[in-house]
Amino acid sequence: MAARVCKPINALTKDDLISHPVWEFGSDEEGIDGQDETTVRPYSGPIPAERAYGLLARAEFRSADGRRYLGYVNALPGNDDIGTSQPVVVCDAGQVGFWYGAITPSELELDENRRKLGATDEQLFPVRFRSTEDALTEPVEGVITEFSYL
Repeated sequence: MAARVCKPINALTKDDLISHPVWEFGSDEEGIDGQDETTVRPYSGPIPAERAYGLLARAEFRSADGRRYLGYVNALPGNDDIGTSQPVVVCDAGQVGFWYGAITPSELELDENRRKLGATDEQLFPVRFRSTEDALTEPVEGVITEFSYL
């Protein structure tokens, strides 16, 4: 039997997303040593016919100047605003989220995100994203106009 791949969401890599287009939160495994509410694992079912809570879908991103990135979005039912979809680009240098919720990001953190993406705000925004066809039958898609918070 193959070993299960479980990891914290912030440890997902591009290779993980290429290998598995859908990931799910392992809420049923929170009691296992080393796992908590941030633990995700590859989703092993068929491509979800509908969006669902607890699923992350591989997504493609395109910046204003045409750069392409790979990442993921929440597959939540409902609208695709940035607070719901919470799009994240996965770079070699780490992950870059565009939604901060109630936390105001520091300029240092935003500069680090720009460095990871290799672009200025003018080159990045607007960023368009869409979940890939092999991840969800009902896509999550949207436009990111800036790093956002409440």
